[in-house]
Amino acid sequence: MPLPRLGERLVAEGLLSPAAISRALGFQKLAAPRVKLGSILLTWDLIDEASLLQALAALHRCEAVTGEMLAKAPVDIVRLLTAAHAVRLNAIAYGLTPTRIRVAFVNPSDLAAIDEVAALTGHACQPGVVTELRLLQAHRRFFGRAMPFELRQVVPRLEPMRATQTEPAAPRSPARAAIPVGSGPAPPPPELAPLSIPEIPIPPAPPGLASGEVRAPEADRAPAPTAAPHWLPLSPDRPTSDFVLGMWSSAAPRPASEEEIGDLAIACVPLEFPRAILFADRPGAFVGWTARGLGPGDLSALRVLVEDPSVLRSVRESGAPHFGRVDQELWPEALARRLDGPHPCAVFPVDAGHGVAALLYADRRGAPMRFEDTGLLARAAAQIAALLARESRAEGH
Repeated sequence: MPLPRLGERLVAEGLLSPAAISRALGFQKLAAPRVKLGSILLTWDLIDEASLLQALAALHRCEAVTGEMLAKAPVDIVRLLTAAHAVRLNAIAYGLTPTRIRVAFVNPSDLAAIDEVAALTGHACQPGVVTELRLLQAHRRFFGRAMPFELRQVVPRLEPMRATQTEPAAPRSPARAAIPVGSGPAPPPPELAPLSIPEIPIPPAPPGLASGEVRAPEADRAPAPTAAPHWLPLSPDRPTSDFVLGMWSSAAPRPASEEEIGDLAIACVPLEFPRAILFADRPGAFVGWTARGLGPGDLSALRVLVEDPSVLRSVRESGAPHFGRVDQELWPEALARRLDGPHPCAVFPVDAGHGVAALLYADRRGAPMRFEDTGLLARAAAQIAALLARESRAEGH
């Protein structure tokens, strides 16, 4: 899949990998055609807002317009473009000089839109670039535009736009006339808070850990090591992040068993998904490796032939994740026997650096999937890929 100009720039600047851009584009094509690529990258926490806006400004060679700049825009200038024109052109006016009107566009390289703004306002148009999320936030504030369903879960993560003193106050009853404009118990902070991936702490392995002191959920299947292991044992009381990245120390890695790797891999999937299955890509078939929400007998029966049409085969061949409902003809018979369905689900490829090594399946037991689930499962698939790559290097060592 050829990368768009934004994707090429983000890859060239070392901000994202080509595989990450391809996964986002695949999701955009299949599940969110109305959402811009940058919004998907923000949703998945693959890039922070400031870096995305800087890349857009360099791409379009114009000024970067932040949410704070739009919040300070005088209302009389904003409304030089009507709501209908602002929505259709994906634009909003935010500044005015004696000779030019400053307008933020999602696509400031659209010369026809720039010319139309000039004709509508009677001023030469000086374009700037704004992220799709900030433009929608400004449209909601100034024009009352409804937020698209796909992005309603993302916008609350952005800092609310600050009230401007030039905006006329809404009519108030006489009993409330003495309340100053902008008063309230919790005004929003004044500075823009960019979205970023939080740093996950990597706890050291407990010194002198005795065997049997902390047991894995299925530790009875294998004897506990007599020496202090280099991976942190699983426990229902430990948060997932503690053993997703903290499971390895730099000292003397040893090849882990397939069961140990499977336990660590399924722990990468957030607990809010009641059912998750990791399929290993074996010669001729996708085989159930490890799972949550299935019994051992059910897992061992999950075997989907590669030659048969299925959602698993489609994801492996395209490299793009599946999200949402599955066509009946693509629902594998092995899943139909164990899960009924087809259920709304997500299937993500797990690429450990040498092609797809596994496929991550997750659902909400028949309940609809949520838009924010894509980001959660994309991060889980990336963590599993890192785990498999690390184990592959340990075996080579």
